[in-house]
Amino acid sequence: MRLFFLLTLLLFHVSMDARDTCAKVTLIGKTKTHKPLRLCVEALEKGLPYIEERVYNPYEKRADRYGGVPLDKFVEKFGDSDVKALKFTAIDDYETTIRREDWEAIRIILSTQMNGHYIAYAQKGPLRIVFPDFDPAQERYRLNLPNWIWMIKTIEFK
Repeated sequence: MRLFFLLTLLLFHVSMDARDTCAKVTLIGKTKTHKPLRLCVEALEKGLPYIEERVYNPYEKRADRYGGVPLDKFVEKFGDSDVKALKFTAIDDYETTIRREDWEAIRIILSTQMNGHYIAYAQKGPLRIVFPDFDPAQERYRLNLPNWIWMIKTIEFK
């Protein structure tokens, strides 16, 4: 009987761990609920248009297939109506801010997947900001180079 109890407890613990293995991101500031949210990366895609494009990454000097949600649609779903900017903080505490004028003027993807898979920490996941129309010949894209951020842990709606 005791062995049965221990096995049941072990199986329950393993199944709980399996359900809680998704990478999470924290949303703070002027969210729709005005409360901090901690969401699985997969949950960010739900109810939003999902796009996937081959994007040249100037930092890694290669093109990969990035999938995710348009940043403007992400803000519409999770942010208050008067959000003017998003501040992204990475695991290493690197920060960058993207203004409303930017996400309204050019396409920006909040990338949840790369090459058909959710982005693991080993691949600089779980979230990235990518600019699908990146062109090094255009000044606006060169100016946005510091906004390419990966390993995003927190998004603040400002």
